[in-house]
Amino acid sequence: MASAAQSITLQLNSATATATSEGAYRLALEPPIDIPYLSEPRASLSDMAFVNTAINVSRKIGNNTVDIELVYFKSIKASVTVPPLERHDLKAKKTYTIVIPDGHYSVTTLETAIAKQVYTMAAKTGDVAASYRVDDTSSLWQDMSLLCRHEPVPATLEVLHESDIVDTNGVDVSVWTITAKAGGAYIDTLPHTYLGANVAVVEMANLGIITYIDDLGTTFHTSAAFTVFPNPDGSPPTLPMAVTPAQDTADGALVNGFGVHGVAMPALSPSSHWAEVLQIEEMELIATTKGAAANHAVVTVDNTAQNQRFVRPMYLEPDQHTGRMQVVLAYPGFLVQASSTLFSKVLGFDAADYGTGGDTQDPFLHAGRLWTAGREGTLQRVRSVVFHCPTLISSSYDQTGKRSGAQLGVVPVTVPANTVQVWQAAYNNSLPCALHGGSVSQIEFYIRDQDLNPVDLQGTAFQATIQLSWPDPRPPTIGSAGADAETAFGLNDINYGYRR
Repeated sequence: MASAAQSITLQLNSATATATSEGAYRLALEPPIDIPYLSEPRASLSDMAFVNTAINVSRKIGNNTVDIELVYFKSIKASVTVPPLERHDLKAKKTYTIVIPDGHYSVTTLETAIAKQVYTMAAKTGDVAASYRVDDTSSLWQDMSLLCRHEPVPATLEVLHESDIVDTNGVDVSVWTITAKAGGAYIDTLPHTYLGANVAVVEMANLGIITYIDDLGTTFHTSAAFTVFPNPDGSPPTLPMAVTPAQDTADGALVNGFGVHGVAMPALSPSSHWAEVLQIEEMELIATTKGAAANHAVVTVDNTAQNQRFVRPMYLEPDQHTGRMQVVLAYPGFLVQASSTLFSKVLGFDAADYGTGGDTQDPFLHAGRLWTAGREGTLQRVRSVVFHCPTLISSSYDQTGKRSGAQLGVVPVTVPANTVQVWQAAYNNSLPCALHGGSVSQIEFYIRDQDLNPVDLQGTAFQATIQLSWPDPRPPTIGSAGADAETAFGLNDINYGYRR
């Protein structure tokens, strides 16, 4: 006798099921579900809930690295003189690699994560203190903190050594003096905006330098620091100089900067200045302002001028019109390399977007236009979660026409990160099951994203409710058994016998 109609609810929880592979689970049913042979069973996904924590940046996906290159002037140390050198002889190159921890990121949290990694890498080696030169051992944090101070248009700086020594190093003023140091020598560092500059010496008195001197002995070229020794009588030497910043970018080692005070530390403490950084629109304004006015293009707020503001190591912001990612670094001389998997696989940058020698990345070379990705990014990698149940549903065809999976329902992701996504079917979305006369002792289910990639919820569980049902079996239509067929010998004999 045929069984009556039934509707069975299956409440699935990945936390209580047995994991079989990434994102796939198996749940034993006790007792098993017996499905009548003449029934027409159907299955549907009625509701689903999960936390939007799906990893979109990770080592496993292969999209979590940022490679940066910097061309800079190295410092040649010598007592007084070294062989004549040209500027290109001092040019050197550094590379840095930032590894983003696995996680679910939005644009804002990704920008913060990059800043934290830059600071953390420096803190591990103790290289977070202020640095006055770029060398082989300085960290990315130190180099950014130093070079971001480079003014957009630095002017010639008059340098005077006075008897009443006052140190104004690091402040953009017209006169810079040398600070007295221990050991009777006067040593200091050129202001950050003059790295690689030419220093014309009007009068030289017992001058020792920590770079090199040219053939004529009248100009020394510096990338970091120099030393001035006192006169024989112990009095400070007279050393008037004119420091002219090197503005040419042909050697690729000097570019315009934003002329700020430093890089903000990624923390919530008031002293971190993280909440007071220049906005990306203000950096765009600096790059578009022509001439020396760019040095103070940003409006002074609360007595804080542009040269006292801070910047973040890297800015990420989608373009308001195209939605494509725009990127600005603390100093345009730091060039993101095409080998950066975060940029190629997440932010939408192709090889052609990098230009030649990083010329597309420097807003000062493009009338303030920010470096923009050539295509839409995939930071929101998981746009929907697809629930599969191969135990109940046969294979289906995806949106590309490829046969794969056993899709029972699609749940669009509409909530922010770390928020519970709750979905409920608004109509009858049931699908037929090929389980006539079978017995179901276990349920296998798994989730994928819209591109059929595994979804990693970082250890959080998801729940789903499945409805398995079938109506009252329909009795067979009279004559459907084929009693009148010529081959139905036994039935024909009975039929004929009845007629006689």
